[in-house]
Amino acid sequence: MTIDEVLIKMRGEGRLISDMAIAVNRSETTVLRRLGKLGLTCNGRPDIQDSDVKSLWDTGLTISEIAEKLNCSHETVSKRLKKFGISCSRVDGIRRHFEREHEILWPEIKTGLDAGTAPTALARRHGIGYANLIRLMQRHDYPFEYPDSDTDGNSGNPGPDTDSGTGRPDVAGRFQRFLEKSRAVHGGFYDYSDSEYVNTKTKIKIICPEHGPFMQAPEKHMIGRGCPACARKHGRLDIKNSVQATETKPGPVDRPQERAAVRDVAARPVISGQKVDADDLMYSALVEIFGPFDVERRCVTAAYPYLCDFHIKSRDMYIELNAHWSHGSHWFDGNSKNDLELLSSWDARGPHFRNAVSVWTRRDVEKRLAAQARGLNYLVFWDNDLRDFELWVGSGCPDGQDWLHEYSWLPSRGIDSGRFQWDFMTVGSIPCGAKPVSALVKKYQANAFYHKELALWHANGDFRGLPLRAWLYWNRMKYLNKTPFELSDIEILRGFKIAGIISGYSGFDASLFNEVLCKYHVKSVYDPCAGWGERMLSCAVLGIEYLGLDVNLDLKSGYEAMVRDFDLTRQRVVFQDSGDLNFNPGYQADIAMTCPPYGSLEIYGPNGAENLSHEEFLAWWGRVIDNALKCGIEYFAFQVNRKYRDMMQSVVLSRNFELIDELEYSNPRSSHFTRGKNGVNFKSEKESMLVFRKVGM
Repeated sequence: MTIDEVLIKMRGEGRLISDMAIAVNRSETTVLRRLGKLGLTCNGRPDIQDSDVKSLWDTGLTISEIAEKLNCSHETVSKRLKKFGISCSRVDGIRRHFEREHEILWPEIKTGLDAGTAPTALARRHGIGYANLIRLMQRHDYPFEYPDSDTDGNSGNPGPDTDSGTGRPDVAGRFQRFLEKSRAVHGGFYDYSDSEYVNTKTKIKIICPEHGPFMQAPEKHMIGRGCPACARKHGRLDIKNSVQATETKPGPVDRPQERAAVRDVAARPVISGQKVDADDLMYSALVEIFGPFDVERRCVTAAYPYLCDFHIKSRDMYIELNAHWSHGSHWFDGNSKNDLELLSSWDARGPHFRNAVSVWTRRDVEKRLAAQARGLNYLVFWDNDLRDFELWVGSGCPDGQDWLHEYSWLPSRGIDSGRFQWDFMTVGSIPCGAKPVSALVKKYQANAFYHKELALWHANGDFRGLPLRAWLYWNRMKYLNKTPFELSDIEILRGFKIAGIISGYSGFDASLFNEVLCKYHVKSVYDPCAGWGERMLSCAVLGIEYLGLDVNLDLKSGYEAMVRDFDLTRQRVVFQDSGDLNFNPGYQADIAMTCPPYGSLEIYGPNGAENLSHEEFLAWWGRVIDNALKCGIEYFAFQVNRKYRDMMQSVVLSRNFELIDELEYSNPRSSHFTRGKNGVNFKSEKESMLVFRKVGM
């Protein structure tokens, strides 16, 4: 099937654009462009009306829930809502989800309020948090008192500074409380004489003694936001910019906005000229998500009799930030040789380091055991740059039991090469095109192709200050806008190479191979270095006979599966060294064409020619050509980069061949590692296909 046929078929099945992009190994932009040419797309899904999306939004569903209900992407929903002036972040989605659940509890809560039960008691009873309960009462216009208002001692009776209609402090009283809280945070730095206070969300004029007046919401100012000009003067962002910088930043989906609550801590935001640490940023982000009344800071409870960094009351969630080096960046393990060696080095460096030993090996362990004994909802973050916290927020703020192990809230994912998530690759025949064939081959040869990635995944060692899995999840969320729960196995494994963790293996682009087959009317191929299998499947698509040789036995099961699944009778692979002069292929072919493992760019196994010295490799290459001549070939072709082109070509010419053609990629393969900001490809090792003909034939 052609790419367009696959897209038409999947569009008819109502598949997502993202699924189609994976199936044809193209970007979502390319898929949308192709669908547009076929008249099958309108902002991604012509069958979905804007009014339907708006109606579902009005019922209280989040973007994720609407996308799931309509079987479309988040981007489609986000674009349709933006037509109505609606923009929703992941944080807004979490809040909307909680509010919908709270609405279900309202009849029972109202009955309790009418009976005179205190709001704080009702909040604890229903586990929704006091701040959320107050918001719920406001939405239903239910009169209430603030707990810190001046009253005559009787619940429900307004005091002298309250509005008699609602029991809520009047504007003057609320403004006075704002001044008290703001001066507790900022001291006497700012002037509020021109402020016209309405409520915590309506911006007021605040005067900076250095830069003059600026507008800011009281709720932001009370938690530490300051003058933006002061922050710029110090060459840093203030907390407002660090938390909300991307609220208006356009993005392909809604997820980049939701993670605006956590910015790179390396920027070190400033409040009134003072540096803000990671825990201050975390507190601001938690307040953004759960509300100021739901987040307790540096508290002690009966269930957890230690000073805890943060406590989310509505979820009874305890959060510790162990980002300082004295916490060891992970739980202490007395059976770990590395941990014991680190302790020994600390102990030898004086009292300050010996105190760190006590923190890591005693106090942290005591806290962990206390949380474990009570089965607490317990989270511990270890990264001073808050990448792990950002990952947690982007994942929807899940519960955790980090007393079991670090990052217990991440998916327990045992990637097995035999059970990859290849749901997109369900075609019953070999697809056409070099890229789809390459993707299909990786499915069958996954055990060998991704063996380095699998080894690193299972080891889960430290990488750039985080466990490798956590760092990779964070990186993929940053660039793919997908949470750990949304990533497929193949997207994770591809991430090792894309993110620069390891170089990984390269697939073979069969574009030039296919061009040679068609240009020279080839009927049979002898391939002395079969590789992953792209050339065998390309010959199968075109009905060309094929014999391949390879020494890597790790590929055998993959080849056997391909031959079985696609019923290949004229294409096969023999596991034999093509440079063994005692080997006789016993096969007649029009052309010998391959991509040899030149140099030591990639090591596929201990027995391959890539392990040979320069002189040994060229000698082996000569024997490969001699064996190919036993097949009665007229043409000889091989793909090579510029570095090895001339030396390998000279060996072929010495066997009485002449160079008749050289094919190059019209769009040389590149990646973000080899492209400049203007899109120019700086890759120096460009490959080409050299075609030779036997002299006299």
